[in-house]
Amino acid sequence: MKKVIYPLLILFCIIAESCENVIDVDLPQTDERLVIDGLIRISGEKNSDLVLIKLTKTASFYAQEVPIVADAKVEMRTPDQTYTLEFVDAGFYTAEIPRKKLTNETFQLHINYQNEEYEGSATMIPTPPLDSLTQGDGSLFTGDEKEIIISYTDPAPSRNYYLFDLDYGFYFVSEDTFYQGNPFSFSYFYDDLEAGDRVKINIIGVDKDFYDYLNIVITQTGQDAGSPFEPWYAAICRI
Repeated sequence: MKKVIYPLLILFCIIAESCENVIDVDLPQTDERLVIDGLIRISGEKNSDLVLIKLTKTASFYAQEVPIVADAKVEMRTPDQTYTLEFVDAGFYTAEIPRKKLTNETFQLHINYQNEEYEGSATMIPTPPLDSLTQGDGSLFTGDEKEIIISYTDPAPSRNYYLFDLDYGFYFVSEDTFYQGNPFSFSYFYDDLEAGDRVKINIIGVDKDFYDYLNIVITQTGQDAGSPFEPWYAAICRI
């Protein structure tokens, strides 16, 4: 028996080692570019809201860290006021801006970096409040998932697009084609929640371009809601 077992073990080791060969892929080098991420959330009862702008630079695929930008001049401008965003850390620039300015006026982001000017403008997209958040007793695959039922009422008659921040790095997008002007609910299932865990859920209004972009990103990163191949969570709509 020993004469049979030893050669097989040697053969197995050779096969296992051959599976660990490292392949170096030469990727094309691209010019370094400025990357701008921005977020404004209207919440709470305060008269102002925190604006967050993050500036980084593109890096190679194998880079261990993403280069941050700490020496740019960043401003938010309204028709009659300019607000300077201060650098705080990790590429973030922030400022508190009066809510009436953010919700009632078109505002412009202006960035000066290495003698280059970058500009973009936007208006705040209103979103309805959540009608309710309740825990259901449904499940999906393992039976251990925790169901959260999210309900809101879509305003009519405009076309609306939503981004839901579901905490724990999960997101879900929805557009109101089939429930415009009506109450709408959907169930979201978490696989890792324990008793006493807290979940913070936000509804964010977005435009169609951003909705289309996020839909692609969420799908490509494995967060496409309802996918049978992603057991961490899923969403089921209820009309």
